[in-house]
Amino acid sequence: MDFFQPGSVKGRMAKRAELSNRITIATLNDADLFISVHANSFPQRNSYGMETYYHLNSSNGKALAEIIHEQLALVQPDNKRKAKAGDYYIINQTEIPAVIVEVGFISNSRERKLLLSEDYRNVIANAIGTGVEHYFNTFPLGIRDSSPTVSQEGPPSISENTYKLYFSNNNLEKLVPEDRQIDKPTWIKLDLSQKASLVMSELIKGPLSSKLIPTIAPTTKILSVTTQNGLATINFSKEIQSDFPGGASGENIMIKSIIWSMTQIPGISSVRILVNGEFGDSIGGHIILDRTFTAQPRV
Repeated sequence: MDFFQPGSVKGRMAKRAELSNRITIATLNDADLFISVHANSFPQRNSYGMETYYHLNSSNGKALAEIIHEQLALVQPDNKRKAKAGDYYIINQTEIPAVIVEVGFISNSRERKLLLSEDYRNVIANAIGTGVEHYFNTFPLGIRDSSPTVSQEGPPSISENTYKLYFSNNNLEKLVPEDRQIDKPTWIKLDLSQKASLVMSELIKGPLSSKLIPTIAPTTKILSVTTQNGLATINFSKEIQSDFPGGASGENIMIKSIIWSMTQIPGISSVRILVNGEFGDSIGGHIILDRTFTAQPRV
């Protein structure tokens, strides 16, 4: 469902308007919590499992996500996924405690069949509702937000002989580094933008290991790469967007793989992502590319 007048906003601003209106509805109705429910998707059809996301700097969001996830785990006891911080527009912009709940992968035949069942959807809804009830019972006055809720992450710098590319594991749970050998005579002749372009081209080609999954559509082209004052600006072709399979988790993994693969390069500390020359667009509709990204989660 879209929460804005169709046709009133077009282009890359349409998704932001739709997400912002969801937040406005919650604010105008004095909501105590914001829970956004989604279904995931991923090319690897064996990926499965419900998961919850919260904002890095929200202790209330983290507690809410973890309590809801405990209830979801009772529905799906073989799911090993955990509640985790996510850099998503809708939970970044919401002032009240907010979480995203991914209720399963529609790309997984087993979960898709379950999600088509009204009884199963009711079970999930009841689990989320029970989690909300437990949250209010446990924290009737909320939790004071004061510091990041997860440890800071970041890739190592390029070593003398190798650099690392970051790909998804086969269940879309985390990024896994894969070493690439450096051709030293070639590498030392490249300027910073050329090094960034080389690393990003290799990331698009995908992993060498069959146990790892590409994070970017292989049809994607790099239109340009520039670097200035530690900032790498990467302009991708529209295929990174049009051939994206969908899902908040996949989008989060993709963005992080780009950032980590880039910021390991000495001289690059942040990344700006353009799609077909446009700043402020979104690849999958969950993360708005309207700022620079660093390897450290935003707080």
